[in-house]
Amino acid sequence: MRITLATYNILHGYHADLILKNLAILVEKSANIICIQEADPPFKNLLNDFVRNKKWQVIYFYDTKGCNLAIAWNPEFLRFQGSENILLPMPRKPSLAQRIIIGSIEKLQRGALSASFLASDKVIRVTNAHLAWEGGIKHTLLQLGHLKWQLNKRQNDHEVLAGDFNTFAPSILRKIKQRKVEEVLGECWTNQFPNIFWTCDTSYVAPQDGVTPYANFLRSLGIKMRSRLDYIFTLNLNAVSGEMLDLPGSDHRPVIGIFEI
Repeated sequence: MRITLATYNILHGYHADLILKNLAILVEKSANIICIQEADPPFKNLLNDFVRNKKWQVIYFYDTKGCNLAIAWNPEFLRFQGSENILLPMPRKPSLAQRIIIGSIEKLQRGALSASFLASDKVIRVTNAHLAWEGGIKHTLLQLGHLKWQLNKRQNDHEVLAGDFNTFAPSILRKIKQRKVEEVLGECWTNQFPNIFWTCDTSYVAPQDGVTPYANFLRSLGIKMRSRLDYIFTLNLNAVSGEMLDLPGSDHRPVIGIFEI
């Protein structure tokens, strides 16, 4: 059996019409399950309508503005078994980058949403994570290690860990951060599609992120500041194909992959 999974940070749903079009494109590309980050409460009704029209189902994890997650799936292919909300450690203090870029000293609560499904008599657990950037890369990796520890408490036949890992670095230097992520997760987890150069740039912004002046300045210089932030890791799943879709509407681009169970 094959499943098609996508991960997509939708920039709070701020550019709602474009985001809904992009979600429809993912479904047209045979996605069975979509992990969504920054699915903020104001976007919930629109997402619920989209899911209902597609005859899909969706679950949410809302905690703070740093943890608004959703997993949507096609029940014809995946039978929902249950879910778990996981809170990730918060930084002790805001990083220098956070103070400079967005002028905020607020500590954001990050998290992950795990959902288990039955597919071909096998249990597959899909975890949708949104890691922190505001504590620096050391804190990002600390959160990832904590998430791995939580997931290891209960073993499943197959695993997917996807989402926005916030590994900011120029795309040409992406492998440095990528290797650090791989080292934390260990050899059991496979980094699918490691050769995707970037998944995020400054083409689109939302006012609630506080980075609009910074992004506008970069754009005035013709700089898009591309980084590889979004990943799909798997355990006991084989990738058939995958790609990043360069679609408008968010600073992130969706990553979609086909996997063999």
